[in-house]
Amino acid sequence: MAIDGILLGAVLLALGLCIGVISGFFGVGGAFILVPTLSILGLPIPNAIATSLAFTVGVSSVGGYKHYRAGNISGPVLVGVTIFSFVGITAAKPFLLYLDSINMAEKYVQYAFIILLLAFSAGMYFNERKRGLPGGGVKTGKILSGDQKVGAVGELSAGNRVTICCKIIFIGLFVGVMKGFLGIGGGFILLPLFVMLLNMNAKKAVGTSILVLFISSIYATVLYFIAGEVKLVIAVLLICGSFAGVQYGVKAVEHIENGTLKYLYSCFLFLAALSIVLKQAGFSAISMIYTLVLIASTSAYIVYRYYYKPTLKGEA
Repeated sequence: MAIDGILLGAVLLALGLCIGVISGFFGVGGAFILVPTLSILGLPIPNAIATSLAFTVGVSSVGGYKHYRAGNISGPVLVGVTIFSFVGITAAKPFLLYLDSINMAEKYVQYAFIILLLAFSAGMYFNERKRGLPGGGVKTGKILSGDQKVGAVGELSAGNRVTICCKIIFIGLFVGVMKGFLGIGGGFILLPLFVMLLNMNAKKAVGTSILVLFISSIYATVLYFIAGEVKLVIAVLLICGSFAGVQYGVKAVEHIENGTLKYLYSCFLFLAALSIVLKQAGFSAISMIYTLVLIASTSAYIVYRYYYKPTLKGEA
């Protein structure tokens, strides 16, 4: 029993390390990977969601600070999206607990994950492909220009301010609902939405999304902790592993072009969706192995290609 506990602890530390790398690199909290993984490993969906939210607080705290120091933050977007995400979280949590009470939570959560992962994978891919076509570039406003420093909303025209504010409100509410219902930090949703709706520079979108995760996940974790759903020991082990990994991810993102970052993120979301499809198809063991291999290989590639290899070439 003691050996089994030590082995499980080692697996959780390693899992946290790998997700930490992915989190720092893509600006995500990692819960969109962790919730299905914990479910595949046998944790009930409410516990998996609540524990993943607690993990997101830890992993995004390091990543958020690193990106803040690097200047990859949009203040107006951060404040607006965070505030309205609170509203969405509060509305969605009771619905999830109701579904769990009638034994329908796992089914709907898994289906929702598949739809979201595939939708945002396709969205990021075709958005970047459109930018690469002649005449396909999207014009940017001052607040959201890919190459300029993000300014204040008040610096835009009245019409643009209203449009941008409406988009920020929509993003905040949508991400909040997804956080409360699926337990995701929201990063894998925020990054595509920031890029596609607000036309943000990819690296600034990464930094802003992970700081939104940190603030909003604290609120969501408190709600689920009060409901008694958070597994603290599991969350602490995952967080401890992530602290080292996220620093590699944040450093690695400095050595990748915006377009390449979007393409890699699109591919990763698609591959992550396949793990849930396998679980829904009844291949639980294959799904678990596939998920762990995907997480480990992705994090290893990020560290080697964009952290270690540039250092060898003198690019760091």
